Order: sequence, then structure tokens, then C-alpha cells
Amino acid sequence: MSHSKDLLTDEAIQDILQTSRENNLKLGITGILLYADGSIVQALEGPKERVKALYEIICQDPRHGHISTVLSHPIRKRAFSEWSMGFKSVSTTEIDKIKELIITQNGRQSTIMYSDNVVLGLLQLFYATHFRPQPE
Repeated sequence: MSHSKDLLTDEAIQDILQTSRENNLKLGITGILLYADGSIVQALEGPKERVKALYEIICQDPRHGHISTVLSHPIRKRAFSEWSMGFKSVSTTEIDKIKELIITQNGRQSTIMYSDNVVLGLLQLFYATHFRPQPE
């Protein structure tokens, strides 16, 4: 997860996606990138050493900061096997829907969410830890 130093334009996002998709295809890496108003969450899947090397490159990218690893562990099956880099721009409305899903049974918000659906789990964690509200 990270925050972009500035809000990314559609052109900048497309450039990131094109480069990511080309590089990931060559490396045998799959994944997804979610973006909302300067906040980014990305999941990468593939051979451990290749993912680690790519992560180090991402950490050096001057377009974003506050980079943190949420989870790093071996997987049995890829969740994004068809995407060299999937993408979703998350809207405020979608964030509001996600917010409704992450209210715990006792009515308090949880900062760590677990889900059988990897994408939903990422979205939940993304909202709970990185979403920046729209300025009023």
C-alpha cells in the first residue's frame, strides 16, 4: 500500500499500467492495482524472488511514498492468474459500500479484515487503512 505524492492523472495511471503489464508478463507475475484519490493498494503474485525484486523497484518509484507491506506469504493458487496487472479505480460510492461491509458485529470498525474473496479483502483493508476522505 502507498500514497501517490500527487493525485495521478488518467494518463499517469495508464502509463503505470502499461509498463506494469509488459514487465509482469516477462517476469511471470500477476496482480491487481486499486487506486482511489491518491491511495494505492497493489497485490503481486509470482515466484518469490521475482516479486521481491519487483517490490524493491516499486519502492524506488518517486511517484509515491508511505509504502508498506500488508501481507507477504506463499499462496497455493493465484487469485489474479488472468491479469498481468488488473486495475480498479475505486469511487467514493464504492468506498461507502465497502465501509458498510467492514462494520463489525459490535458496531465498531475493524482495522484488519479477513475474507474468502481476495479482492473484497483487499478493498476492505484498503478502506480501513488508507482511504483519504474527499475534502468538503
